[in-house]
Amino acid sequence: MFEESNLFYKMVDWEKRLERERSFFKKNLKNVLPTEGDILDLGCGIGHHLTMIAQWGYKGLGLDFSEASIEMASQKSKQDNLDHLLEYIYADMRELLNSIKNRKFDLIICIGNSFALFPLEERLSIVDQALSALKPRGKLILQVVNYLKHANETEWIINPSVFRNEEGMLSFFVRIIEWADERNEKVNMYVQRLHQDSVNFTEFIHSQKITEFYVPKKSDFNYLNKNEKIRINLLGDYSGIEFKESSSNDLIVIIDKN
Repeated sequence: MFEESNLFYKMVDWEKRLERERSFFKKNLKNVLPTEGDILDLGCGIGHHLTMIAQWGYKGLGLDFSEASIEMASQKSKQDNLDHLLEYIYADMRELLNSIKNRKFDLIICIGNSFALFPLEERLSIVDQALSALKPRGKLILQVVNYLKHANETEWIINPSVFRNEEGMLSFFVRIIEWADERNEKVNMYVQRLHQDSVNFTEFIHSQKITEFYVPKKSDFNYLNKNEKIRINLLGDYSGIEFKESSSNDLIVIIDKN
């Protein structure tokens, strides 16, 4: 097993990812409020999205149940001179209302599949708590991987990634995903890592990490259609295309509060 808290973040090309997502968040922020506001990031990790948003002048609170990620996010905000706008707390999003007390937000986001770590009942509780924490005319945005795109496959591989650490040693990652049950309600993600030995650069060490994800579905949110105080929209990616269960890479849920 490998435990380094920043390994997941190094598997992602954040410059390319944020470039792809930037216009989406700018558009949705301006729809809520044009120049300033209070943003909450659930499962914030080390703060990539909040850093981007703070650079536009918005305040942000990041919440994550990884103490190491919260520590790294706090250090990053100081290094970027954004600590006057950003705050990070170690907390569980399932206890959202207890964690934020009576604070209200203009925009709440949960990006990067953190939402899929929880079973349906807990996911619905997170949504209800987030809606309670929104200001009038606020917005909630959830993004998860659409694993149902692979419903007819047994297992599949996400593109491998390679990076060098500060000492110049190589790490090579492969993510393999398989269905964990016959009803396609859960998947197991195996992250296989090969990294150079710090003692002998010509040798590589193998390690792995296994994470279980639930599979959020479009139908999970049907109960919200009866709520006249909100509007819900489902997208298949950040370009704004319609969500299709059989082909979309993502399920992006946008809930506007009247």
